[in-house]
Amino acid sequence: MKKILFTTTSIIFSFILSACASNNIPKNANTSFLTRISESGLKHFQIQIKPNKKKEAQKKPSRKRNQRSARSNKSQFKETQKFLLSAAKEKNAEIQFCREGFWVLKNDADAIRPYLRGECNDQASIEDRKTFPQTLLRW
Repeated sequence: MKKILFTTTSIIFSFILSACASNNIPKNANTSFLTRISESGLKHFQIQIKPNKKKEAQKKPSRKRNQRSARSNKSQFKETQKFLLSAAKEKNAEIQFCREGFWVLKNDADAIRPYLRGECNDQASIEDRKTFPQTLLRW
């Protein structure tokens, strides 16, 4: 009987912990994709998670938020990094900004507005310069 109670308690506790440590970034989070092409033909981009203004307005500072464990923060940081990388790959596949892949310059997943910056493996063509405007103004 004790073994069953212990097992049940362990399972419930595991679910509670995983819910607390889960990331608040939905799979369909709204992102912005900004592009920049340098004079020498290097193609850069930034993908950033747009804040949800409704959620931000509803949130009130709480003590619990400041008392999160380091493990929970690390887990959320890694999930945000994965989300940004996945979103960058999907967006590049969709619009063909980086046709030969890209490498990550910076993945700032713990910023107030998390973002990833990357550089394409291919150089900009004349068509790229026409198609993709300079929307990434602060590099």
